[in-house]
Amino acid sequence: MSIAGKLLSRYDAADWLLKQKARTLLLVVSIGMLAALVDGVLTSLFLGRIAPTVYSDTVLLVMSAVTLLLLVRGRYIPASTLASIAILFGLCFSRYLSTCLYASDPAYDVSQNAVNLMLVIVFTALIAERYAQLAAMIVISIIVTGGYGVALRARVLPASFSTYDSIFLSKLLFVSLTGLMTSLLFFSNRAAVRVARSEARASRSNEENFRTIFNSVNDAIFVHDIATGTIVDVNDRMCEMYRVTRTEALTNSVGTMSANIPPYTDRDAEACFFRARTEGPQLFEWLAKDSTGRTFWVEVNMRRAVIGPEERILVVVRDISQRKAADERITAYTVELERSNRELKDFAFAASHDLQEPLRKVRAFGDLLATRFGAELNAEGREYIAYMQSSTERMQTLISDLLAYSRIGAVADYASLPLDTALDDALVLLEQETARSKAIITRTPLPSLMADRGQMRQLFQNLISNALKFRKPDIPPHITIASEVDGDHAVITVSDNGIGFDKQYTDKIFVIFQRLHGRSEFSGTGIGLAICKKIIETLGGTIRAESTVGEGSRFIIRLPLTRHDRNNEG
Repeated sequence: MSIAGKLLSRYDAADWLLKQKARTLLLVVSIGMLAALVDGVLTSLFLGRIAPTVYSDTVLLVMSAVTLLLLVRGRYIPASTLASIAILFGLCFSRYLSTCLYASDPAYDVSQNAVNLMLVIVFTALIAERYAQLAAMIVISIIVTGGYGVALRARVLPASFSTYDSIFLSKLLFVSLTGLMTSLLFFSNRAAVRVARSEARASRSNEENFRTIFNSVNDAIFVHDIATGTIVDVNDRMCEMYRVTRTEALTNSVGTMSANIPPYTDRDAEACFFRARTEGPQLFEWLAKDSTGRTFWVEVNMRRAVIGPEERILVVVRDISQRKAADERITAYTVELERSNRELKDFAFAASHDLQEPLRKVRAFGDLLATRFGAELNAEGREYIAYMQSSTERMQTLISDLLAYSRIGAVADYASLPLDTALDDALVLLEQETARSKAIITRTPLPSLMADRGQMRQLFQNLISNALKFRKPDIPPHITIASEVDGDHAVITVSDNGIGFDKQYTDKIFVIFQRLHGRSEFSGTGIGLAICKKIIETLGGTIRAESTVGEGSRFIIRLPLTRHDRNNEG
């Protein structure tokens, strides 16, 4: 940092213009102090006695010192005022000496001429654009001082030559020293001007970049005066969105660009503006209106922001008409889907109950026929009755499974459930079949999660029942139920050593009514695994299968520990 920079460190936070004024004043005061010191000292030395001007020079030195002290302490206005007073005092005192006390003294004439030339040089340094201008003025001033001094020497008595020559030489040195000091002032100013121009170019570049970004964004931008709320700037996208020119946008009010139906009126907009100014950023939806009267939905982000030298209210507006239309369509579709699902569930429930009654009668009468008239029928008749009863039983099972499938998610009591409880319920229901097949069931402790106990019992029952059903002949089934916690999910596996299935059917087995084997091989309706999948998906989980023909199957279930309601997604 330069000496001037250290002395003026209190101005670091000030704007550029004040810093430059302070620097210029520092150099001018320094020149003034040096000029007064040189004038008094050199003149007195050359004369061999105290010069008559030493008293005014002392006053100027004191005033300059006080000015310098005020300037260094950051008091620019008092310092500049005192500097002006010092210059005025110097001029007035100089005029007094030239017109009164030393009116006919050639030595004082050359001194007065030197002071005037000093002022000319300093003024030139302040206004010159090129160094050649200042250099020419310094050379001219030195020549004028020398020529003027030589010309005045003709009026000096020979006895006073020595005194006059001493004063003349001191004034010539005074003008030369002033030229040297003002050269430093000039270079300092030129450096500051170069910095200012560089900053101005950077500022223009930044302004151009800002304008490019400002007008390139896909959102409409308003800049409001923070005190009055008037629009002071807009971007091109705003003009496109509201179908106005920039001039029209700057003269419009927010009310003219709003739907003006509660709660989207001018007064409501003023309330939002006030909250953004006093409470902080505001984000809300608004019904806007363009110049043609077309209304459209926008999302408004309103906040305080410093833009340039002033604080403003920045408003970013995004057209969300398509999103709102999509939301409305989704809402309508959701309502229609819920209505359709409700009707479908009601139909499935009613149909199941309505179908159960005639089936019960058919089966009851079939039992009566077999009991009362079985002995009178031949073998073929008894076979027909057996077919009828078997078909009726399969139909009842199918209807019961369909009813259970349709009720998943509609009737449920979700609570924190230890899965071991549901597994115990399933094993109790399968106890006889387990014993009959001599199955070995291995289990590890299962976690607790949010679920319906009946549905989880059904899940385990279906999976274990499948493992018991699709076992290898003459080999006891070995079923393993294990689990682990993976983050916020529970991973449950049910594996067996059964007949397995081909990998190409991995997805097909979970489709309703899809069977991989004929009814003559294995009983069932083809709904069991579809029920399992629906239970799992209702809880926000997934189920998949891995299998190899002849080696067994493995079902992997992944469930959230806290229930995730899929109906609330999106």
